[in-house]
Amino acid sequence: MRRLWILFKTEFSVWKHDPITAMGGIIPCLFILIAFSLLFGGRLSFKIAVINNDQGKYGEILVDTFEEVISPLDNQPYYTVQPMAENQAWDAFKSYRIEGIWIIPEDFSQRITTGENPAIDMHFMNYNDDRAKNHRIYSAEILWAFYHNIG
Repeated sequence: MRRLWILFKTEFSVWKHDPITAMGGIIPCLFILIAFSLLFGGRLSFKIAVINNDQGKYGEILVDTFEEVISPLDNQPYYTVQPMAENQAWDAFKSYRIEGIWIIPEDFSQRITTGENPAIDMHFMNYNDDRAKNHRIYSAEILWAFYHNIG
């Protein structure tokens, strides 16, 4: 840590004596930052469909949980649930209009009530590693909030 501090002090003193060089290293980075924020700085929510086949109350509670879990970056939900039927959802998924489908099975509430491990089928468009990572993190937060809601 001491070496890093010495390096930082040396660089800072050079920048102080030659501000044009410092600006030459800062201004291009600033332009790149602005360009990337304009290109990729859109809304962080993923559009998904949720097919709720559950016969009990817990499937609906899970669907309601999607709106409750908010991203700290933009104060929006991680997932925007698109209301659509199952056939429409699969067509939208195959045509890349939504990024994922969560399928809640018929016995979801029953398995929770009896203490069994419920299962949910999740289908995502993982076209790059960062999106796949985000889906893993966000889905875990949704499920954590769901279990917190049902006690």
